[in-house]
Amino acid sequence: MKINNKTICMFGVFVAVFILAVEGAFAYGVSSEYTEDFPLQMSPGETKDIYIVLQNRGGATNDMIATGKIQEGADIAKLTGLKKEYVVPAGDEIKVNIQVSIPKEVEIGRNYDIIINFDFSSSTETEGPLGIGSVVEKTISVLVVAEPPVPAQTEKNNLIWYLIIGVIVILILIAVFYKMKKSK
Repeated sequence: MKINNKTICMFGVFVAVFILAVEGAFAYGVSSEYTEDFPLQMSPGETKDIYIVLQNRGGATNDMIATGKIQEGADIAKLTGLKKEYVVPAGDEIKVNIQVSIPKEVEIGRNYDIIINFDFSSSTETEGPLGIGSVVEKTISVLVVAEPPVPAQTEKNNLIWYLIIGVIVILILIAVFYKMKKSK
């Protein structure tokens, strides 16, 4: 095998790309408690505030900047807050708030997918044109369910029972007092 400058150059490029890829591999990501198997359940006309977590772990040494955009489901969801970019410190995580609103006229059983893309890039300015970055996609499943039944007003029911028991106790005390007075 003949080793020439072209072979050495190709090997050098391969090693450089490998090192850059390993440094950024799995250092950042997006997680949510809502998945296809465990969807966010909402009723027609309901609005909920939920969050997803941006992570910069896995031995990360640089802060990352994440820019979020809703790719699908923008008709029912929006990123809340004033930030357009989120700084995710190395070795840490942050929460990104999302407001989800289901229209009143939606049929029960309908499924929505909210797909959010986060463009991660390194926050260091010394990296130059070869800064590490990629897009991470997160899907939040939403299932429209019937409005849960309004629980019976247990506080009023408890208050009525306390009043009935109180009246019975007072009547018993009056009867005992009357019987004692009559026996003297």
